[in-house]
Amino acid sequence: IIKKRFPEVAEEKIPDAWFHWPITAGGLGLVNPFIDLMACRMQVNSEINLLCSETANNKAVHENYFSLLKHAEKVTYECELETWNDKEQAEVEKRADSFNLTPYTAKPFLDYEEWCLQYRFSRSDSKWARRYEGFVAASDLAPVEPQSSSELAKLVADFISRGKSLVASKESRLGNRGLKPYWRWVLAYYGPELMETFGSLEFMNVKLIPMGMIGALKKQGVEWD
Repeated sequence: IIKKRFPEVAEEKIPDAWFHWPITAGGLGLVNPFIDLMACRMQVNSEINLLCSETANNKAVHENYFSLLKHAEKVTYECELETWNDKEQAEVEKRADSFNLTPYTAKPFLDYEEWCLQYRFSRSDSKWARRYEGFVAASDLAPVEPQSSSELAKLVADFISRGKSLVASKESRLGNRGLKPYWRWVLAYYGPELMETFGSLEFMNVKLIPMGMIGALKKQGVEWD
């Protein structure tokens, strides 16, 4: 789209990093959804490794617990199967005793494997679902931070300083709260590519960034021609 609207740069190679680089640093600020997914996945993997370690230390306890879950699930299935069959049989007898109703053929209940698939993944009263929710509640699924380094620390400090120069208040929320993990990943992941392309991360004069207009556009819908 950019090359179509600006033919003069049609032959230029636009680095992907520029699209996701923060607006306050001269980029477009487009969110890359895979960054948070990757960071959360790394956190989940560490939680799973910890869980597996704990499971190995308490193998008998966990095996007994999951055996009870399977038994409870089987009991629930048999109860629902009996209820279903009784209901279907009652309908068959009702139709057979009436001359005004067409005969009725009892419908079979779900087999155990098919019932398990629906029961485990689509029912809120599933014991497996409650167990999973318990795992999630006990886990810290916050995205992990990128590995710290002196280079990343400098990038973060420069970015915060650059952002504060764009706002009127020196006590900006950016400076007080620091950067979210997402933006730290952006700096760590895309910084080297921009350095290679532009030779510096300060490739845009902050005074040329129309933050007021950008803020207004974010607050209202825009129709692009």
